[in-house]
Amino acid sequence: MFACEAADVSPDIMTLGKGLTGGTLPLAATVATQKVFDAFWSDDPLHALMHGPTYMGNALACAAANASLDLFERENRLLQSADIGKFLGEHLGVCLGLPHVVTFARAAPSAWWNSTASPTSMC
Repeated sequence: MFACEAADVSPDIMTLGKGLTGGTLPLAATVATQKVFDAFWSDDPLHALMHGPTYMGNALACAAANASLDLFERENRLLQSADIGKFLGEHLGVCLGLPHVVTFARAAPSAWWNSTASPTSMC
């Protein structure tokens, strides 16, 4: 489900944002290894890892996140994502010859982006 899995990387800390709610509402989460969690576990607020209080505790956003995660269980969202990545790779390839367009190839087929130096160079 995560790019780090496709790249065979195990991050110590990972933040999750828009994808939790399918982009419908702001919600973020921070997940960490037990070792990192234990390093910040304390009753002293100065010792705590502040990890996103702006977007936490919103019951409606949490309900949207649960519904979004339900879709991952019912539908093959990863296959859909791979299909979208393949489509983008095939159809955005024409942009590669344009000035200021750089390709970033990632481990997952769905993670194919073009980054432009200037909005006017976009195709």
